[in-house]
Amino acid sequence: MGTHVGKDCRQPDATDWAEPATFLLFPHSPEDAPVAYDITSAALHSALRGLSTRRNVQAQNIANVDTPGYLAGRVSFEDTLAGALDDVRRGRAGRDATAAVRPEMQTSIEATRLNGNNVNLDDEIVSNTETELAYSTVLEALNAKFRLLRTSINGR
Repeated sequence: MGTHVGKDCRQPDATDWAEPATFLLFPHSPEDAPVAYDITSAALHSALRGLSTRRNVQAQNIANVDTPGYLAGRVSFEDTLAGALDDVRRGRAGRDATAAVRPEMQTSIEATRLNGNNVNLDDEIVSNTETELAYSTVLEALNAKFRLLRTSINGR
């Protein structure tokens, strides 16, 4: 009894974020970073990456709610991101520490139904709603940061 998460779902890599506009805003290494790319931008980008991965895994879980033997996937990144931010704040790491945070995917250990599937549709819908709200909040924070930067550059 295997899981489809490992087979069908993978962590994002550089090719997932290589769209021109996204690449310019969110570099993959500190050497590529524009002046406006700071610890806040790096942390917000890592949060968006983690939430986006979680959203994809949740969608996969919902799509496989009736698939025999399917085990739900879970995504975590918040504790790692908080640790990276703390390390930067305490001077133990550079700003690239938050940019290096990647979402971790695990297989759920929740009890399974008779068909070996452990996806709970109600839990997935609630979790997906929380993820969407968090994603919108982080995206708005990033937008506010760039609005502030634009205002400081334009003087208005």
